[in-house]
Amino acid sequence: MSSRDVLRAEATEKGWKVRTTPFFADSPLVDGVEDSGFTWIRRHFALISVFSERPASSSPLDSSFDWKDQPGVVGTPRDQGMKNATCMAHAACAVAEARSVLGSGSMEFSPRYLHFCAMQQDRQSPPRIEKLTNILLKNGFPVTSEGDELDDMASCRAISDVTWSKASAAYRFWKADDVKREISRHGPVLAIMDLREDFLNWYTGTDVYRATPSSPVIGRHAICFVGYDDAEQCWIGMNSLGPGWGDGGFFKIGYEDSGVLTPYAIYSFDMA
Repeated sequence: MSSRDVLRAEATEKGWKVRTTPFFADSPLVDGVEDSGFTWIRRHFALISVFSERPASSSPLDSSFDWKDQPGVVGTPRDQGMKNATCMAHAACAVAEARSVLGSGSMEFSPRYLHFCAMQQDRQSPPRIEKLTNILLKNGFPVTSEGDELDDMASCRAISDVTWSKASAAYRFWKADDVKREISRHGPVLAIMDLREDFLNWYTGTDVYRATPSSPVIGRHAICFVGYDDAEQCWIGMNSLGPGWGDGGFFKIGYEDSGVLTPYAIYSFDMA
């Protein structure tokens, strides 16, 4: 199946309309999303080739799973700060750090170096999964003790002692059971959600978050999912606003809430 056929099938499955554009003849575009159809098409074609596929599995799933129950796998949530839109780099590093523990050994990465220096993003740049994925497969995750002090791109020049740990493969998931299997078999994953005011400012972390319809969406937010619970119909997530937010920095969110899996996919990385 060609990349265009994959794209057409995904668009049709999601109910998106197929129409033409002078830039990409006979290509499906997306209606009702934040980015223009042309921008989405360009990114989506670039992404299709970089993702691997997990072998299909019909093995039964546990009704719940949480990597916080395994000592040492999930660390203390970092704080990205309210002025820095570094959530995607923080979520990606949280995924990679947990998977390094589950693999060859424990490693600590620098989300701020990844955001400001490797991805060349400023403080308010929105999450760009396509840019992140290509960097992780080409260069890897940065290891530097100085990275957490970074606050802008200009500060990158002062850091020279950086080593890298590559991601050997990247995966993308659209179905809840596939995500549950990925979490329980391989480790935490990176998710994207609509960020609302009630989640950011009012949610306590003690119950399952389900967005208040009247609460405005203020952007997109990347987080790390460390588990799930079918009894409560929720994902178990780690935020990047420090241990003082939510339930020690963690939270629960309904399976189909805030754009998780519809329209935003969920991603994971294998470490080399």
